[in-house]
Formats: sequence, C-alpha cells, structure tokens
Amino acid sequence: MNTRSYPLHTTEHRMLADLQTPVGWYLKVRERYHRSVLLESTDFDNNRDNHSYIAFDPLACFTVRGNTVELSYPDGFKEVIPWSGIKKGTHKKPDAASEKGAKASQNEVHTLFQAFSQQFPEQQLNAEKPGSAAHAGMFGYLHFEAVRYLDPELRKLSPAPPAEDEENIPEICFTLYRFVLIVNHSQNTLILREYTPDGGTPELDGVLQWLDGAVHPGEPFQTTGAEHSLMSDDAFDRCTEQALKTCRQEGITRLSLFRRYRQPFGGDDFKVYRTLRSLAPSAYLFFFDYGEFRVFGSSPEPLLSIHQGKVQISATAGQVRRTGDDSRDRQALQQLQLSEPDSSRQHEWMVNRAMEQLGRHASNVRIDYYCEVRQHARMAHLESRVSGEISAPGQGMELLRELFPSCPIAGIPKHRAIETICSCEPHARGFFGGCVGFLGLQGDMVLAVTRRSILSHRQALSLAMNTRTIQQGQMHPASDTDTPTLWDEALRQATLLNR
Repeated sequence: MNTRSYPLHTTEHRMLADLQTPVGWYLKVRERYHRSVLLESTDFDNNRDNHSYIAFDPLACFTVRGNTVELSYPDGFKEVIPWSGIKKGTHKKPDAASEKGAKASQNEVHTLFQAFSQQFPEQQLNAEKPGSAAHAGMFGYLHFEAVRYLDPELRKLSPAPPAEDEENIPEICFTLYRFVLIVNHSQNTLILREYTPDGGTPELDGVLQWLDGAVHPGEPFQTTGAEHSLMSDDAFDRCTEQALKTCRQEGITRLSLFRRYRQPFGGDDFKVYRTLRSLAPSAYLFFFDYGEFRVFGSSPEPLLSIHQGKVQISATAGQVRRTGDDSRDRQALQQLQLSEPDSSRQHEWMVNRAMEQLGRHASNVRIDYYCEVRQHARMAHLESRVSGEISAPGQGMELLRELFPSCPIAGIPKHRAIETICSCEPHARGFFGGCVGFLGLQGDMVLAVTRRSILSHRQALSLAMNTRTIQQGQMHPASDTDTPTLWDEALRQATLLNR
C-alpha cells in the first residue's frame, strides 16, 4: 500500500446560519459539483449530533468493489489491492520497503481503511478559530453485504447477486472532500472549511462568493412508467417458505425479509428527497450523489455514534403512528409492549448485547436510558441508549465490525440470519440495511442504518421494504407498515414541487 503522507492545510470561515437552510446551500453546491453529499441531522434532543454537513470536490476515496480495494489520492495516484493480499499499482512502482510492508500485512479492509485515513494529517492554516479535528473525515456508506469484509466469521459468505444494472456500484465507498460546510443547529452557525493538499492554492474566497447567490430549484420531476417489483408474488412466497423452514431448523428467532421495487422517472430526483424529509423528518437525513448513482433517505435508527472518545449505541423497540397526543402515544407503546412480550424480550436482549459488545472495547459502560419514548414526525417508538468511553481510534472500528449490520435489519442470531438472507433473497440488498454517514480521521463516527432509503440509478428509483418478518418460527406481516404509504406520498408530492 502507498505509504506517502498527504498533509491537509485547513482554512475556514465562520458566519451565522439563520437566513438559509442546508437544503438551500446544497442546491447551490450541486449546480457546480455533481459529486457531493448532504447529511442532515434533526436529532435535536442530542446536541452532540446536532450538525448538518455538505461536502463537495472529492480529494481522495476508499472503495471496495468485487473483492478489490481501490484507493485514490489527491495527486492522482491510484492503487488497487485485491482482498486476497496481492497488490497492483497504477502509478509508479513502490519502493522495496513499502512492497515488503504490503506483503507482510493481511490487507484486511478495516486495517487498510485505518492506514488510508492516517495518510491525511490535518494542519491549521489561517483559520479564524482553531478547527475541530472531529469534523475532518470521510463521508460514505457500507452495503449490507459488506459485512463479509468486516466480520471474520462471515468471510466466506456468498451474497446473492446484485440486482440488474447495479453490478458496478461499490459495496463500500468513503470519500474525503476538499470543502465541507458544517451547520451547527444549536447555535445557528455555519463553518465553511477547506482542506488544501500540499502545493495547492486555497479557493475558499471564491466559494464564499457563489454561496451567497440565488438558489436554482432544479429540473421538474415526474414518474415515467409503472412501479414494479423485482420479485414476483410467487417467488416471494417461495422465498418466505424457504426462510421459514431454515429458521425453524437452525433456531433463528428473528429474520426480516425485504422486497425490492423500482419506479422509472425523469427529471430531478432531489425533489423526492425534499418531500421525503418533509413527510418523515427522522434523526438522520442524507442525499449522497456519486455521479452515476445517488442514494438518499430518512433514517430514524442510529447505528453508532462516537465523539471525542464517547460512544453511544441505541436500540429501538416497537413503533406506533403518532396521533398528536403524546400521552396517547405513550399508552399505545406501553400496550404494544404488553401485547408483544417476545418483542420486549428481544429489546432487552439487544440492550444487553450492546452492553456486552461495548464492554469489550470501552470503559465506563452504562445505560443512559431504557425504553424512553422517542417521537418523530409520523411515528413514535421506544428507545434505549448504551454509552461508554474508548481511548484509541482503532477501538471504534473494532466496535463497528461487531455492530454491523444492525440486528433488527438482519436477524437473531445475526450470523446465521445473514447467511439465510443471502441464500433466500434473490438479489443482494446493497444499500438497504447497510449504513451511511461519517468516519472521522481521528476516530469519530456518525453512522445511521439505511432504512427508508432510495437508490437512484439509470433513471429508476429503487426501494427495499421489510414486508415480512419471521419471529419465533412464525411468519408475521410487515413491521415497516409506514414505508409504502411514505413512498407513494413522496413521489406524488415531488411532482407537485414542479408547479
């Protein structure tokens, strides 16, 4: 692996953020930079994560695609490292020392990522105030099937083939961007930060000029054909029967089955994101544009949060549609707990498991709250949070390897459930059930489960819904009953934005 260091010289500008929104700023950014990301947070009960990010102009990228790790650097150097450990370069032949080091390493994906992130030391330069290293990092995602790169027990996992036309989409992609806008919603402030590589010229002043310009709303959006499923009803019934049989034989207590749908469209898919964030403003909202494809959604479920060594893991249980009366919502959730003792026991198991997993990597592990009501725009659910403290950045990556993917998305026990999913479902889940977010260069993380998420690729929107759940050997209807209605309403209202 390339061992060269690429220092980043940081400049920044701070100003008030009370006149515009992250969506407005992002509309200006995407006019000039097609490969850009928007990560919004509406978790106003948690000031620590109460930031939104806009990042653009890629500098470096860490990608995993088809058992191959691809690295790109600010100077144009590109490197390909097969997961098997044999190394190929595309720039210049590495010296003997680096060649020897590469052969000695195991080329594990998480090890390569940590080494890659350490190649970008941050240096403050002409900053109005010292920048926070917590905000220097990479934005990206993990596919559901990327678990085989992280979990040694699933190394030999044979995932289902990707859906048609999705073969070339990377399973893991995290990108370091030159410019990052950081919106602090608690203080109504904006930080515009630039990471300039060695030898580069800062361009912050030019960005500030067009950032004050007018907003272009984008092209009209319209659906152009009928929605269709990638799996027929009969095929899904056979998939369910096979999964149900395996769960009973293997002692799998919970398994969630997903079904993929596609909707052809024309115009600007960002309008679907705008309606989605309006209809279901969950704790984590994201729109990641990779040029050839885009992934966006509204996730109510955090996977892992690490800030300056403090770790938080959340577990959710049950959900009810909000009535507008908080006391009625709490009563409905309490009745749901009483009527579904298996679900309550499962939530207790998940909290205990989070305590156990966190205890292997962190100190001062504790339960911050247990089964408290958390309310979102349309739904309310019960949530528990476990927290602890870590002292080294590598501990966070080890914790991520244990937690990913989320148990409610995969099943219990997780390893056997994932193997069953890959053998029963005809297509790889890809983004759906994976995670999306931010990995800091100093070990910070903000990752959310990619639920209520949409893949936009080749003029078609794809959605995966949890339509059936197997629990204690019995098949149950969809646990995510709100998603179909949300999907239809988001598409309908996106067309109304054209008027």
